[in-house]
Amino acid sequence: MIYLVYAIFSLISLFELVLVARAIFSWLPSLHDTKVYELVYRLTEPLLQPIRDFLFRFDFFRRLPIDFSMLILFLLTGAFSRLLMLILF
Repeated sequence: MIYLVYAIFSLISLFELVLVARAIFSWLPSLHDTKVYELVYRLTEPLLQPIRDFLFRFDFFRRLPIDFSMLILFLLTGAFSRLLMLILF
């Protein structure tokens, strides 16, 4: 059981690193044509798009020049990890 919990937390941590990589790639548009960016995009976009769609329903977020979906997903991932830790331990 402990190995399953460790594997889950490792996957969550790995996904957080992928989110950080996506943020770094967004600052370096010259790297958008690489295979690594394509992999990072495919891993993160299915979770980012629903958050982005929800935020853009509000006029306030539509007018901002910054996309907050990455930050919200990062916060949700951390909250999920901590909630899982409270439940399992």
